Amino acid sequence: MKRISIFVALFFLSLPLSAQVPGVGFSASIGGGLATGQGDFSDASGFNLGLKAKLSLPAVPLRPVVIAGYNDFSREGITLRNRILTFGAGVEYSPISFGVVSPYLGLDAAMNILSSNITDAHGVARFGGGIGVGAELNLPAFPVSFDLEAKYRFNNLIGKMETELGRNHLQLGVTVGFKLF
Repeated sequence: MKRISIFVALFFLSLPLSAQVPGVGFSASIGGGLATGQGDFSDASGFNLGLKAKLSLPAVPLRPVVIAGYNDFSREGITLRNRILTFGAGVEYSPISFGVVSPYLGLDAAMNILSSNITDAHGVARFGGGIGVGAELNLPAFPVSFDLEAKYRFNNLIGKMETELGRNHLQLGVTVGFKLF
């Protein structure tokens, strides 16, 4: 707890210093959307909630991102519920901008905690990633931005047991971003 407190304090103390670097920006966003299972998981559908933090650097089309997400799925005709808790990091590549709209390609690696209401009560950790496309809308007069993203998530690429089915899914989400500096 002491280490976390020190890290948080240093982070907030460094914000005024970072804000003085021209063109550097940091934003955090929150949102959600719909999710649908794919492949072995195609009979599942549900919703997702997520957090994303982005660092924008001047004249660099790559933006480092950190993500955290929660997906909740129900399966057609079954009382089974699947949950996926995701923590990851990646990049967004946005080489062009059309005024207030910036399209991007996103790629991330993530640790996923998979659980259900019947088995794996505490969840099992698997590693995977996501690939997607999105567009960020930044209106100059607004202190917030809007991000629409479609991403295909590979939830259990690494660490999957031999008999375990793939739990990949497609998610479509909208987030509202807050420019911190």
